[in-house]
Amino acid sequence: MRQSRSIFVEVKDLVWEKINIDEITHIKEIGNSSLIYRSEGALIKSCKKMQDIQQALPIEFERVHKAYIVNMHYVDTVCLKTNTINMKFDCSIKIGMAHKKNISKYLKIS
Repeated sequence: MRQSRSIFVEVKDLVWEKINIDEITHIKEIGNSSLIYRSEGALIKSCKKMQDIQQALPIEFERVHKAYIVNMHYVDTVCLKTNTINMKFDCSIKIGMAHKKNISKYLKIS
C-alpha cells in the first residue's frame, strides 16, 4: 500500500494545516495568498504565496500560468492551439505564454 504524501500549509498566522498532496488538483494565486483546490471539492485559503507552496510540491505540479499551478494527474486535455488545460472536473485553465514551453517539455512533445 502506497503511503500518502502530505504537506503543511499556513492558513493563518502561525496556524498550519496538513494536506494530502494527491488530493490537490490545482493552486491559484490571489495577491499574497493562495487558493488550494482539492479533489473532493474543498478549498483551502493559504496566507502564503503560490511560489512558496510550490517549493514543497513534487514534479507532477507544473506552473502553467503566472497565477496557476496544476497537478498534471488531474489534467484531461492540453490544447496548445487555444492554450488551455481542461481538468478532470470540468475546469479550464489558461496556459500562460511564458509557460507553454514547459508544458510541452512536460508532455514530451516538441
